[in-house]
Amino acid sequence: MTEGSTQADFDAALMRVRSHCELVFHRFATGDGCAKVQISFNGNSVDTLDPFVSSSKATQRRDETIRVDGVSLPVQAYTLPFINKMTIQQKRKAMVAGSLRDSQGFYIYRGGRLVIWGTWFRLNPKSEMAKLARVRVDVPNSLDHLWALDIKKSQATPPREMRDALRTLAGQLVAPSERVQRFRGRKLKADDSLTRVWDVVVERDKDFRYEVNRHHPLLRHFCEALDPAQLAQFAALLDVMEQSFPVVDAHNRLSDDGVSIQDRAQVEELVKRAVSLRPVFLDTHPDVDDFISMLLGMEPYGSSSEFESTLRKVLAER
Repeated sequence: MTEGSTQADFDAALMRVRSHCELVFHRFATGDGCAKVQISFNGNSVDTLDPFVSSSKATQRRDETIRVDGVSLPVQAYTLPFINKMTIQQKRKAMVAGSLRDSQGFYIYRGGRLVIWGTWFRLNPKSEMAKLARVRVDVPNSLDHLWALDIKKSQATPPREMRDALRTLAGQLVAPSERVQRFRGRKLKADDSLTRVWDVVVERDKDFRYEVNRHHPLLRHFCEALDPAQLAQFAALLDVMEQSFPVVDAHNRLSDDGVSIQDRAQVEELVKRAVSLRPVFLDTHPDVDDFISMLLGMEPYGSSSEFESTLRKVLAER
């Protein structure tokens, strides 16, 4: 083994130790429920590695309480933002066990120190739909005798009383993660105010397919300008697109925590597209407010919080 490779291995080991400290003692660095402690590594301050991405406005939190041996334990269930809504740094910090899927589950703290993480204790199976679910549980030192902690206090087996309490909550705590990911965070149809480009059609049981929404305003307006022969050809093209939708490839890429750039459409690009549509809908929506209202009612324009104000400013300047 060369001196260079030995140094590289040593440096890699140091980075692993640093990352471990950033995760296990992350609450001490911020004083979250424990004494605040300044932690340094080789003279440099250790960053915090918050596995709950709690600083994001898109992170959902739910507070619960369970009782074990007469003691009330706070339980905080976090649902991370959809992967496309996380920054690269947030995603890296959330992948504490190598991937988002492997990092889901309970995060057990003893005195502020993270003892065990990324497991459901067999109360709930790990699944792709639950990969955004993280549940923080604080356990006081007084319950050590129930937890069967190892001598290093680094591994723990939850007592039966606590397993029973968490089992009741497990399904409820995972449900928000499933809702966030189901068809790019789409709401249930009855609560969805946006006209979507794609519809999900459930055949039977769990069988499903995707269909282009023929009632989308842009598509409907385009079809109205076609003659019968062109309309038939276009319908055949849509059928081919629907039948060729790359569901398996998309699933594989998302399972590998890939990010779709399509979901990162910038406001400027959306406004540019909207401005180009203004002449198209001038006859049917001559009023600016009416035109903007129409756009806000459909995907993708209604999915951006900054789109309306930016578009109004651009149209006012024209």
